[in-house]
Amino acid sequence: MDEASTADILARIRAVITSNAAGALQVHDLRTRAAGRVTFIEFHLVVPGGMTVTAAHDICDRIEHALTESIE
Repeated sequence: MDEASTADILARIRAVITSNAAGALQVHDLRTRAAGRVTFIEFHLVVPGGMTVTAAHDICDRIEHALTESIE
């Protein structure tokens, strides 16, 4: 059965996202769920309107990589 991540893991996720979101304007609507040993993470990342899609994607890749390395 799925369940929400614990407060400790949620705090770690927020910290990883915040420390790797340089260039983004805002992160909001963070949602998580755990299914067995897998944690699913979803959030909205707001970037400047003039930012290229490639630059925004680079930020997402950086965050995704950091989360993969940091969160079990």
